[in-house]
Amino acid sequence: MCPEPNAPGRIIVGRIVGEGGDRVGISGDTISVNGKKESTVRGCLERKFEVSDPQTGNPVNQSCSVESIAGKLHPRGNTSGHRLAARDVQQEVPADNVFLVSDNRLYSYDSRDYGSVVRGTCTETVLFRLWSKEGFWDVPKRFTYIQ
Repeated sequence: MCPEPNAPGRIIVGRIVGEGGDRVGISGDTISVNGKKESTVRGCLERKFEVSDPQTGNPVNQSCSVESIAGKLHPRGNTSGHRLAARDVQQEVPADNVFLVSDNRLYSYDSRDYGSVVRGTCTETVLFRLWSKEGFWDVPKRFTYIQ
């Protein structure tokens, strides 16, 4: 958890994929760090999920897969098959900064939008998520957090 650089008081939660001196590349669903592509390991138990487009409110179907980033497994929303895509980026992370990515690559809000974040401002680590009995697929409650 870090403060958003462009909006004081707003908290962002992202996955750290690059640190100072790393070269991060994102193209579509694929992330590379220092020239090494991170890999999709497997599909999720529930492969399909639906979210609302933040601009239109229309339902958008996505698929879930599990990727390996720095040896750790993380679920992500896949963008393949959609006209929309987050913009591609190639960036060297400045010293003492981190590069954050969203788990949902189609509707991302991450360092591609607000830039890298000063590592020292990221004072909390999300260790686990609490989900309702509906699990990750309970979209209306998925973005609720407890401080």
